[in-house]
Amino acid sequence: MVRELPPDHALSGRALQAVAVRLDEDDVLFKVAGLGYALIRLTWSGRGESSPQLPRAQLFATIDEWRERITHPDCEP
Repeated sequence: MVRELPPDHALSGRALQAVAVRLDEDDVLFKVAGLGYALIRLTWSGRGESSPQLPRAQLFATIDEWRERITHPDCEP
């Protein structure tokens, strides 16, 4: 995962720990040191992306915020 992050990505250089994987999507939830949690849509390119917007990431302050926003039936991904 780290190799997909270009140097100017918001999560580049941060310690990441995978805590959950969505098997029917390319989404992985990471605990991010000093930031909270990030739901990252992996590109599986195997190399650094050229755009700082890729891979796409949604940030959450707590695991409860992630649970509320992602599992709530009215939320948009």
